[in-house]
Order: sequence, then structure tokens, then C-alpha cells
Amino acid sequence: MTITAISVKENSPDLNPVDYRIWGLMQQRLYKTPVRDTIDLKKRLVDTWASFPQCVVDEAVDQWTARLRACVKAKGRQFEQLLQ
Repeated sequence: MTITAISVKENSPDLNPVDYRIWGLMQQRLYKTPVRDTIDLKKRLVDTWASFPQCVVDEAVDQWTARLRACVKAKGRQFEQLLQ
């Protein structure tokens, strides 16, 4: 199998499990009520991350292979429409 390089933005959020899955879940929980200050925000971030069951992280990572294949198929362009 030959792997050909394609042009993809470095650090693409479409290929980062934290960006394409987990951050959205964190935002839903973090902002249920207004954040008082940066100390409150930091505590919420740490508490929210700690509250995720491992299966949430595992599912996000499991999606990575399909997302990577779709990115290659789309030659580095928009690929969300190729995901099921």
C-alpha cells in the first residue's frame, strides 16, 4: 500500500477527537449556567472533564479512523458529508 501525502490544515479540528466530539459536550455542560469568573471556569473545566465516562473518550477516538479515511477520500477537502 502506498501512502500519498495530501494537503490538510495542520491541527485540523476535523481530525482531533477533542475538537470534533468532546469539546461540544463540554460546552453543553459548562455553560448551563453563567460562568462567574476565570476561577469558576477553570473549576468547571476540570470537573466536567473528570465527569466524562471513559466510553465517551473511547467513542470519540474510535471515530478518528473513519474521519481520517474520509479526509483522504476527499483529498484533504471538506469531508463531513462522507461520514455516516
